[in-house]
Amino acid sequence: GRNTSTRFKTWKESLNVKPSITILEKRPNYIKFLVENTTCHFMNYFRRVIKRDVPTLAIEDVFIVENTTVYDGERIAHILGLIPLKVSIRKLMKRYKTIECTVEKSEAAEELYKKIASSTHHPIECIERDGMLTMKMTVPSEEARGLVKTMRELIKESGLKKVKPVSRPPTIEELMKVVKVRVELTAENPSGGKKKILTVYSGNMEINDPAVKLVSKKIPIIKLAPGQRLVFEAIAVLGTGRKHAKWQPVSICAYQYAPIIEVDNALCTGCGRCVEICPDKVLKMQNGTLVIENALNCSLCESCMEVCDVGAINVDSDPTKIIFQCEGIGNLDLEE
Repeated sequence: GRNTSTRFKTWKESLNVKPSITILEKRPNYIKFLVENTTCHFMNYFRRVIKRDVPTLAIEDVFIVENTTVYDGERIAHILGLIPLKVSIRKLMKRYKTIECTVEKSEAAEELYKKIASSTHHPIECIERDGMLTMKMTVPSEEARGLVKTMRELIKESGLKKVKPVSRPPTIEELMKVVKVRVELTAENPSGGKKKILTVYSGNMEINDPAVKLVSKKIPIIKLAPGQRLVFEAIAVLGTGRKHAKWQPVSICAYQYAPIIEVDNALCTGCGRCVEICPDKVLKMQNGTLVIENALNCSLCESCMEVCDVGAINVDSDPTKIIFQCEGIGNLDLEE
């Protein structure tokens, strides 16, 4: 087998390196790149961030209005949650603003919080830290200016000085608390209709936000027999794979060490057995000589080493070079 006894740098040292990236392959929803001057610790952290901490949109709450199918509501809700919805997080962030102000904790500050909370239907969060109160709320951008003006008037009435509300772009965590997209479906297979079985697809759902699109309109939800009917309303929210796998933006997110392939042509007999067995077509015979083609496509299966009776081929790996590949499911662009 391969020699895996190479000592890796510590995690702290791996954060100080400056890796270089070379794109090997890029297609819609797929990317493969080579990272040099790195460690497996760092790339595994990168992999986990993609799978667990990148927010996407998925159906979370389902309200069944009418259901005469053979599926219960829980099963239907599970199917709906796995239907990928595409939305740009960057565009969502432009649609909202976070308004916040920080004051020293006092009776006047607490009274100000109550007045602000009663002046708007948006939820307001109050955080106490080190004797200071931070009041903030995330609202649609078109309402931000009016709310800032209202807060200034309330602050002036309360007599608090040097307190100024600030409007800023929301963080991802703040955005996840306010984004809610309504999804509706009404499907019925009438008795005596032309279709014995009616298949309901994701494309039959109605989404009330034009910025949200279905990744595919051909995902089957349920089949309706004659006389069966399904009506529901659902709410899609932002979430991450840390909470549930339906919010993971990728189907494949993996890495491997870059291969090192060495051929000793002095020992090679030119039998070609290694060329025939290589699943990645990395090896080929050229004028009776074994040559390496597209070495980075090697999957390190070592089949060529196993069939070579004279030991002319050696396959190893470089722990400082890692090939990373990622395939999305379409709910986010690769750049995001």
